[in-house]
Amino acid sequence: MEGNVLPDDKFKIVLDMADKLKVFLLARKGIAFRFVYTILYAVIFMILRFVVELSALAQFAILFATTKPNEPLRKFSNKMNTYTYRVMRYMTLTENTRPYPFSDLPAEMEPPEEEIRF
Repeated sequence: MEGNVLPDDKFKIVLDMADKLKVFLLARKGIAFRFVYTILYAVIFMILRFVVELSALAQFAILFATTKPNEPLRKFSNKMNTYTYRVMRYMTLTENTRPYPFSDLPAEMEPPEEEIRF
């Protein structure tokens, strides 16, 4: 019967190990959630990359047809560039604010240049 009961020292060691394990797991919980969000943003990044490439091709098609860039498409592309930049900063652990859809869309970092040269 006495073999089933732990002496006080062994019991304290087990409790101490359990506390350390709890602290270890709680510390990694935030890392695990950040990793899951990063995977989500990696998928969003791939979609954004495709949208930016598509808008660049559309802009050149319009440019060849009209010899002028499409201003609404330039503004849209600039916003997508800013958003893509914010997503990359979050994914690479250089920014803590989760990008859209968990926060507002970022404001443009820089306006598009007025004159386009070829």
